[in-house]
Amino acid sequence: FNGYRGEGMQIAILDEGFLNADSLFAFDSVNINHQILGSWNFVDGGSDVFNSGGHGSSCFSTIAANSPGVMIGTAPHAKFWLLHTEAGNSENPIEEINWVSGAEFADSVGADIISSSLGYTTFDSLLAASNNTYASMNGKTTPCSRAATICARKGMIVCSSAGNDGSPPSTNNPNPFHFISAPADADSIITVGATDAEGNPASFSSYGPSYDGRIKPDVAAQGVNTTIINATTNMVRGGNGTSFSCPTIAGMTSCLWQAHPDKTNMEIIHAIHQSASIHKFPDDRIGYGIPDYALADMILGGYKADNFSTNNLPVLFPNPFTDNGFDLFIQLTNAEPLNVEIFDMLGRLVFTDTIGYSQGLFKLHYDLKLAEGVYTIRITGSSASYLLRGMKIN
Repeated sequence: FNGYRGEGMQIAILDEGFLNADSLFAFDSVNINHQILGSWNFVDGGSDVFNSGGHGSSCFSTIAANSPGVMIGTAPHAKFWLLHTEAGNSENPIEEINWVSGAEFADSVGADIISSSLGYTTFDSLLAASNNTYASMNGKTTPCSRAATICARKGMIVCSSAGNDGSPPSTNNPNPFHFISAPADADSIITVGATDAEGNPASFSSYGPSYDGRIKPDVAAQGVNTTIINATTNMVRGGNGTSFSCPTIAGMTSCLWQAHPDKTNMEIIHAIHQSASIHKFPDDRIGYGIPDYALADMILGGYKADNFSTNNLPVLFPNPFTDNGFDLFIQLTNAEPLNVEIFDMLGRLVFTDTIGYSQGLFKLHYDLKLAEGVYTIRITGSSASYLLRGMKIN
């Protein structure tokens, strides 16, 4: 967003391997420009991470791909550490310890952000006694969740996929575990759920909250038919899973931090929460909602005025909205007139409304028959103006 591409930021990706990431077309720029700073294989030993694990390559592509006209990731100019912590042919508690080792490595080399599209709940049948339960999802029990919280305390931002266990019970699986998985329950990280292209929660996206009642997931991004690279075919395709919404958010977060290098990890995370589509009404599917990074950029830049409550930016709800319209919640500490303008994606003014002198917390409802698409809502007072973005769907 706003021309930021992740320059100067270091992202460590923890996954099962990065098959052919040293040769896939989407990573030409990354390889030519030596943006992969290093790698390590915590499963097999050594630094080779390119001969197995297509899942890691697909996740990597959502951030680092840079093929104009074909696919561009969310932070194609960042630098990367590729860390193989997951064994692809088993599910074993040792993989949580590998995750901890990968996080320690990321900290030791100065990574700013960890992107982890991994989750641990149920292990192989012979190891079922070690399964993580929902009661374990309190941020303080599993090794990888505790490590993720330590990373946050050290100043890093950890982005973790929420998990793909949200589908309802079925005949074959009458009582599935439908909650977030470790380390998604960790405190002070960004746990990412999945939506479709219209902003609806993906059926598979795991539910929150954490067992101790914290809002989880934190935010959500597209995880249904997400554009990714297939590491085997070297082709662009669509992929489903919070595995792909997570690195999308990780890349965008690196760009936001690039824009505000003086901010702490928690200030960045708080701005992302505040920018999200339902941040006033968080739920257990998409948390605070779909982030608006342009708005988060403005929040970090002090985009507020004294006459507006510093804790209550104007809110559009629901977002996305339908023909039923949407509400604007606004809080003013001083009486002043307001002007509301709505612009389409081409910048054309499609609606305007002038509100008389108002004060306190109030709600405006707009039932407009707008075409599908993204709209910018500008709210202008006598001393300040705000921008919100909303999506209209059928």
